[in-house]
Amino acid sequence: FPVPKFSGEKGGQAPFIFWQQLIGFATVKGYRKAIGTTEEPDLPDTEDETLDATNAGEKKKIEARDRNLLAMAYFRMMFLTAALSGLIMEAVTADWPSGLAWKVVVEYHKRYLPIDRMAGVNLQAQLMQVSMKPDDDPKPGIQLDCCCNVPKHYTGRRSAGA
Repeated sequence: FPVPKFSGEKGGQAPFIFWQQLIGFATVKGYRKAIGTTEEPDLPDTEDETLDATNAGEKKKIEARDRNLLAMAYFRMMFLTAALSGLIMEAVTADWPSGLAWKVVVEYHKRYLPIDRMAGVNLQAQLMQVSMKPDDDPKPGIQLDCCCNVPKHYTGRRSAGA
């Protein structure tokens, strides 16, 4: 599977589409649990915490840490601009020098998949721009596709499984 890429630039790939591709990619690669909007419960306190793989509880922490590290590595390859790299840098802490994936996800959603009053206004404005002439045939994939996809860009967090 190719690594999905995202630039965040106007005219580029839609943030909702990238998010859907990311979920699919993360699922296939085994790190889907790491890209939620909250910290994984089993994530250790620090990135370099010494853990015993023979202990069941600590094995879960090792797996959570590995998923987080994998997610952060892929975010570094997926994000194509300095602004997006800033999301990664904001997720870096003293305890997690590679960064915390869930923090990247939260900031990505705030910037690119907002759910707030202004997003609702933007949604209404985009929907108002959709039009059909009396002789137009509302075939799927033409006018209706436009109408159906506009709300996804503004409600993507709820429907994207975040």
